[in-house]
Amino acid sequence: MSPSEAIRWEQSLLPPRSAKRLLRSLVAVEAATMLSLIGRGGHNPFGPAVFLAAIASLFFHPGRTVGSLIESIIFGLTGAVIGAIWTNFGSFLVAKQNENVNGDFLRAFTLLSVVLLLVVVMSILQARFPRLRLLSINSLIITILNLIQKVHYTTPTWTTPWWMVVAYCVGAACSLFSCLLVFPETASDDIRSALRDALTHISTAVHSHCDVFLWPLIIHDEKNSAGPDASTSIQVPGQEFETEPFSTQKSTSAQNSLRATLGKLSNALRESSYEFTVSWYSPKEVSQISQSLKELMRHCGGMYSGVLRREDLHKHFGMGGSDEALYEEVDSSDLNESDPRLAQTNKSTEGFMGSGILDEPNDTSSLPLVNRASTRKLSNKDRAVADHILQVYGELIAPSLHGLVLACGEELQRVQGRLTARDEAFWIVDHFRSTFYPQKLPPASAPPICSRLESAIREFDVRQGEAVQELKRRGYLAMLGPSSRLLVIYHFVFCMREFALELKDLGGKVDELWAKRVERSGLDVPMLRIWLPGTTLLRWMLGDPSRDETKPEEEDDNLNDGAKEPEEKNIGHLVSHAINGFVVRVLELFRHHDVVFGVKVALAVLIGSIWAFINPTSEFYVYVRGYWAVFTIVVCMTPTVGASVTIGLHRLMGTTIGAIWGGVTYVASSGSPYVIVAMQIPFAIGCLYLQLFSPYPVAGMISNITFLVVIFLPYTGSLSADISILEFTLMRAIAVVTGVGIAWIVGIFVAPRLARTCVRLELSRILYQLQIIYAKLISKLLDDTSKSESCGTRPRPPLEHQTIF
Repeated sequence: MSPSEAIRWEQSLLPPRSAKRLLRSLVAVEAATMLSLIGRGGHNPFGPAVFLAAIASLFFHPGRTVGSLIESIIFGLTGAVIGAIWTNFGSFLVAKQNENVNGDFLRAFTLLSVVLLLVVVMSILQARFPRLRLLSINSLIITILNLIQKVHYTTPTWTTPWWMVVAYCVGAACSLFSCLLVFPETASDDIRSALRDALTHISTAVHSHCDVFLWPLIIHDEKNSAGPDASTSIQVPGQEFETEPFSTQKSTSAQNSLRATLGKLSNALRESSYEFTVSWYSPKEVSQISQSLKELMRHCGGMYSGVLRREDLHKHFGMGGSDEALYEEVDSSDLNESDPRLAQTNKSTEGFMGSGILDEPNDTSSLPLVNRASTRKLSNKDRAVADHILQVYGELIAPSLHGLVLACGEELQRVQGRLTARDEAFWIVDHFRSTFYPQKLPPASAPPICSRLESAIREFDVRQGEAVQELKRRGYLAMLGPSSRLLVIYHFVFCMREFALELKDLGGKVDELWAKRVERSGLDVPMLRIWLPGTTLLRWMLGDPSRDETKPEEEDDNLNDGAKEPEEKNIGHLVSHAINGFVVRVLELFRHHDVVFGVKVALAVLIGSIWAFINPTSEFYVYVRGYWAVFTIVVCMTPTVGASVTIGLHRLMGTTIGAIWGGVTYVASSGSPYVIVAMQIPFAIGCLYLQLFSPYPVAGMISNITFLVVIFLPYTGSLSADISILEFTLMRAIAVVTGVGIAWIVGIFVAPRLARTCVRLELSRILYQLQIIYAKLISKLLDDTSKSESCGTRPRPPLEHQTIF
């Protein structure tokens, strides 16, 4: 491996931004671990719940933005509080029951019912809102630790679950301070970065599309000598740029990167709602910019579809691919206006191209070979004829098209500079200074309206119209006919113009936002924009009431059939109908896949925890800590079977790695906290790397958690003296394997929900919505056409003034 390759490999392995995230997470975990190591057992105010602080720091890992961390802390602590409240509620029921009837069966039945009810509710909530998974898991962890583990305790411990909540708060505080003090990363920075990357990818895609598009459109003097795979300089009057013939790899990569960047922008916008930052752009403004970027991406996709049809252009216009020579020797002197095929015209020039898509040619049987959708190889003469037609069109359209591309590139750079402008700062100062002390920005130096882009669009419209009229005058449109792939070229040109128009609108929006930003920064009173997390969560959960697009519009039957007699209402019929409707809705509710998933999780938890409530097996269950199997069931079970299997495998792998290293650390440390921390650091780095940057995040987090459990339970005195560390790790491994097995069996054999079924249902829903949209568009088009014909007017302009736009 060369030094340059080694450097590139190292940079790709761990970029500087990723190293900062890893450092923040490591500081948080180590801080929580050292705080947890203060004191032993009873000397520690947290008691046996001490290790939950370090585990909570893994749940709230600060290897993300400030907004994402605050969101996870809010959900996690809310889940912990819910678990503590529910635990006290179960303890209260047991205490009241013991006052009346003292029986093990009733106490076990009550506790089991309380646990299963919470499992069903939290599982449904998790399946309906995946973002609340952390809330669900934390609430169930505290409830299971206090109700199933202490099933034999007749006296309820009211304060134990709240000490666990305190441990969660300690872990959250460690994560939050680490995120704010060690290279803080805000969602506002991610928004700026995503906007910059999106505009860069759009610019790359547009230039790549135009380079590849102009290659088969213009005749090159060196086409025979250069070869099909050589990079050639396209000669455009007044311009010169490099291109690779028929290469769309760069374009495809740019479009894929753009889609991923738009997804990051959406996540950053959601996370910024939890940050105490001014953020200059409100969520509504960023949503408008994101929508404009999506429109630009859609037009880029239209251009790409035109470029992607290059094989059709090669086949129908005789342009050879990579397996054959581009052209054979043809005497270009024979290509003149006197050529019978070039001079051939149709009596009606209102053909397919240039006069409207709905027109049809009068006769296509007598057209030459180049206008037939034939797959057989064309002759040299036919190749030259098609080549000559493309040359004429290319000479007329290419200069203005290339000028439009350059104008779009300059406008993209200008918009990118305005959207991503910021004050330079360092560390945490930037986050608070931009919030409480916004700096006054310099006045706008660029013109408010992109005049060059507007002039380029006008020039492009003129040249495009002249090109179409020239092809009509020479009769080439009639020669090409409706089967010609020149439609692909027109499609590309149309999308390019729409892209320029959308970019001009985006530039206007950005200018308005820039003016507002300058006005805001000049205020004497510091601005503080705080988006309340509760309001944001409520708006996200409820959303806007969606209208039923599938419901047909009610027709006024009175206009056609006259007034109808009102039907007589029967009270008994209405009551029966209401009862039947209520029963049907209840049955549909229980048939919903989210409710079915909640029942499945409750069934699996019942199988894994019922042994704690049976007298012959309860002591052994508590001895081997069988509630770990219940933890595994709650974590592994997901709405789909495939995800459950994947998470189960990752949990097995993480448990094995963490148990081995935890046992080695415990034996080597002999209870010394300094040795524990020293041996934990390299292990935590590897696990955090898996959690943050690898396809196995669950395995990395479970490895760290298992290590902490193996270390802290003996350290805090929670482990019996008659159990060795080897037996302890072995029992935990057996419990985890049992929980994974139960989760897989229930998920596969009890109402399984396969991911491919979900994909088919989602595709069916999307296609149904597309069908509705298509029907509405066609109905609107036909309605407008019928109205125009009834008024005696044509919906299209006259031929001499008409272009493809």
